[in-house]
Amino acid sequence: MTTLHLVSAPLPPGSETAAQLLAALTAGDSVLLIGNGLYACAVFTPPVACYALTADIRAAGLVPGPDIRVIDYDGMVHLCEQHERSVAWG
Repeated sequence: MTTLHLVSAPLPPGSETAAQLLAALTAGDSVLLIGNGLYACAVFTPPVACYALTADIRAAGLVPGPDIRVIDYDGMVHLCEQHERSVAWG
């Protein structure tokens, strides 16, 4: 069963939340950074596909790293359809 992990809060390096998220990831999962979760990409590189919303990146004035795939809201809907469940991390 694949899971879309929605990260809406920063994940400080070495935090318990970051460790729990990493432990929960399995093959086929994806991570979507939204809102303040975008700041996690500076310190957190998940071993699965990682996405961020274009609108949130623009609002925060960030430049995503090469491992972050930038998508729009239609792409977010597509991700939700591709995964059997979602989990919010905030």
